[in-house]
Amino acid sequence: MKAPLVLFVLFGPLTFGAAPARPAQESATVDLPVVISRQQIEADWLRQAELQRLPELQRLPKRSGKIGPQEDAAGGCDGIKDGKDVGYYGFHTNREMNPWWQVDLGTEMPLARVVIYNGNTPEDAKRALRLTVLLSSDAIQWIEVYRHNGQMFRGPKQPLTVELPPSKARYVR
Repeated sequence: MKAPLVLFVLFGPLTFGAAPARPAQESATVDLPVVISRQQIEADWLRQAELQRLPELQRLPKRSGKIGPQEDAAGGCDGIKDGKDVGYYGFHTNREMNPWWQVDLGTEMPLARVVIYNGNTPEDAKRALRLTVLLSSDAIQWIEVYRHNGQMFRGPKQPLTVELPPSKARYVR
């Protein structure tokens, strides 16, 4: 039997919706899996497109350059944990509500943990206070296996390590 895969996810600034903070000592695990359907994800994409047309969002700085989402997201799994030496974050999202990043592992395989590296500054790091980890075998039905408790983690020396229950997946979001 093959050893479980350990997935390292690197990311910079992410923006998450505001939510009341939970005490740091509260457990970060979810008792029941949350299934997220393809229809919910598509509805989320449509809602994000709607929100991008709001005047207050039009005033936000725009990203320069011609890099596309695929090239940008690839930086999330290239092994670089600290962007200071290369001049960029592993990847980042726009300043949207509930952004997400996804990796296709190519085939369904056992997963033992997900290690997530965040931006170095407190301003960047606070954007990941409410992140979730979702797994899927088909990119249609998603199961939430982790919801972060709001405790800040940042930089290459303080990654968030999510130990997974016995899990198999092809896609990690």
